[in-house]
Amino acid sequence: MRILDKYILKEFLGPFLFGVAAFTAIFLGADTLLKIADYVTKYGASSTAALKIFILALPRIIVYTFPMAVLLGALMATSRLSGSSELIVMRTSGQSFSRLVMPIFILTFLISLCAVAFNEYVVPWTNRKYEQVINIEIKRNLNPGVTDHVILRDVQNGKIAHLLYARRYNPENKKLENITIQEFQNEAVIRVENAPNAVWKDGKWFMENGTIYDEMTIRELFTARKAYEAAHEDATAIVMEIHRRFSLPFASFVFGLVGAPLGVQRERSSSSIGFGLSVVIIFVYYAVMTFLEALGKGHVISAVAAVWLPNLIALICAVYLIKRVNQ
Repeated sequence: MRILDKYILKEFLGPFLFGVAAFTAIFLGADTLLKIADYVTKYGASSTAALKIFILALPRIIVYTFPMAVLLGALMATSRLSGSSELIVMRTSGQSFSRLVMPIFILTFLISLCAVAFNEYVVPWTNRKYEQVINIEIKRNLNPGVTDHVILRDVQNGKIAHLLYARRYNPENKKLENITIQEFQNEAVIRVENAPNAVWKDGKWFMENGTIYDEMTIRELFTARKAYEAAHEDATAIVMEIHRRFSLPFASFVFGLVGAPLGVQRERSSSSIGFGLSVVIIFVYYAVMTFLEALGKGHVISAVAAVWLPNLIALICAVYLIKRVNQ
């Protein structure tokens, strides 16, 4: 790696790490800490339980803060280099802007890949533990209320053998309603059984392997989608969640593409301006994302388009900005 590449990466990493810490703190303060305070006052949650849910809430928050931090890091890095005229000096050596910021682009792409893996293997596990701490240790409620879209998995030797989907579970009569049971062999469905309801008469319901779709891994989501479709239920939410597991992490890469050329200024600019601009872009992105997801859930547009359009729009803007800076 060239010395110049290392220098540019160093300029990016500082604001990026600051962004992760700052945006995570904002999310924690606006949501998690308020919930912890409510659990302490309402349920008398112990300090140990409060600390657990604080730590377990971090992974799902960090997934959302990565794109924000990447945008801030890329924008601040090129803004500082541009404001001190270092970028001009670098370009006089014959290097294009795209080549100069290529280390940032490569790193943000790697961050996106790591975020996909993090979202697949870490976040579902911490989400489940988070709910367990709240329901068992804090609320001390082992029997959940009426639950829609229940999915139970029977995994044998690391492979799924049976999958049960129920439209609803009622704890009062311990009844599962509108059931579809899929039997698997070598991870392929070989038999599907349907029943209007089922009641567990002997023993208890054990829900350790049951989970709502947004706490599943990507592989489990694909299996859940098959169960929904077999039960003739609307799988739009499942499909959107599958694609969201990729689109949200890759927003980091797209934000890196946007932030780098956006930070190039002809005049000196303060860091507060760069931070403020990052916040505005983030707000617009998530507003568009929320709006399009609502359209997707309402079947106005396809589920895939609803999830990926924000990234596509941002990517088009990035291409335009990079082209303009290169010229």
